[in-house]
Amino acid sequence: MPLGVLFLAGIAVSAGALLSLFHHIRMLRARLTELEAQQAQTLELVSSLVVDGAGPEAVKQTLSALLRQPPRIP
Repeated sequence: MPLGVLFLAGIAVSAGALLSLFHHIRMLRARLTELEAQQAQTLELVSSLVVDGAGPEAVKQTLSALLRQPPRIP
């Protein structure tokens, strides 16, 4: 097999691997953004409970209920 063909095949495989890597990075960034939004919503919920005068037990129960929910994975 000519050396040039092997060289081009290696470049093609490397390019495919890089595209796959960039795709996974994009997916992870999107997931991180979603988790950050969920974290902000949870913090807002807990803050509103505290401002409304909810005691520690109410906050604990609310957080426990949130943690029991299955994760939303796209």
